[in-house]
Amino acid sequence: MGEDGYVCLTDFGLAKIVKGDRMANTYCGTPDYMAPEILNHQPYDFAVDWWALGVLAYELVVGFTPFFNG
Repeated sequence: MGEDGYVCLTDFGLAKIVKGDRMANTYCGTPDYMAPEILNHQPYDFAVDWWALGVLAYELVVGFTPFFNG
């Protein structure tokens, strides 16, 4: 929510459709929310979305990402 009281909406427009049991191996985004397999340049599937959701939920509750170093 912005200082003016309006909700800010973010577009994660870099989505990729992966069908069946296929794997992806490209990435683009903020490392704070990326699963380890993406950062290690390993193939991944939709499970990385659950990782990112968990990081976001943690940040909403605590106020910073779980691996914040600062």
